[in-house]
Amino acid sequence: KLRREQDASARAALREQANEAMADTIRGLAADTLDKVLYELSCQMKNCYSRSDA
Repeated sequence: KLRREQDASARAALREQANEAMADTIRGLAADTLDKVLYELSCQMKNCYSRSDA
């Protein structure tokens, strides 16, 4: 689509649209990965008290 477009402003708009789509995808994947990492780490946490906590 970008190769066929002759108008410079339309090409810029297409690039911006493609960039936003890719950024949204990457944001979603990053958030999903962070969610999984934090879940795994929170499952490894211990909920207890020690004598040194007093």
